[in-house]
Amino acid sequence: MESKKIVILVLGLGLAQFSGAQAITENRTGYFRAEGNIAAGYLFVEKQPGAYIQGDMDFFIKNQLSVTGAIWYYVPISRTPLGVKANHSLLWGFNYHFTKSGHADPFIGLTPGFSIVQVAYADAENNVRTTPYAPAPVFSVAVGCNYYVGTIFNFYIKAQGMAGEFFGNAPQPSPLYEVRLTAGLGFNAHFWKPGAAKRLLQKHETKYGPSLI
Repeated sequence: MESKKIVILVLGLGLAQFSGAQAITENRTGYFRAEGNIAAGYLFVEKQPGAYIQGDMDFFIKNQLSVTGAIWYYVPISRTPLGVKANHSLLWGFNYHFTKSGHADPFIGLTPGFSIVQVAYADAENNVRTTPYAPAPVFSVAVGCNYYVGTIFNFYIKAQGMAGEFFGNAPQPSPLYEVRLTAGLGFNAHFWKPGAAKRLLQKHETKYGPSLI
């Protein structure tokens, strides 16, 4: 009997996440937003373009604050033998959203993290060498805007500024000052309704007593 109560409670909590949810244009709290796309990048000091396959997510803990994370997989497109050959990044942090509701959702974010980097360089005999893959701490600032076209889908555009430095075993460190640009179609899903779990537990206590608390 006790296990049956637990199953009912868990199922009820799950259903509560998807029932009675306001549209994301009205209340963002509890919404998960994610996207994946190709992106363009440009390393300023190296004067080197790059391409990425990237994905990021937001989870709104408040209407104007979300926890965010992103993965960037570097695709080399430069034909020069020297320079950055790999620059994969994992970032996490917070986004601040300037509006509480509505279709347009401009934001700014602070997302530190690290990149896995490999660099090609010329040694003393002018032979091309490559460093081993190694992590480099980076800091980034993102600015962008989401536009919600419904409860499920959104359009987005984002610019990400990156700053860091890779040392490795090259004769000189490689600056990682870069801008990355991406845009496309994302999706939203409502996973958490504030107060839903508390209300369901209170209802269960009233009906069955506090045996599970």
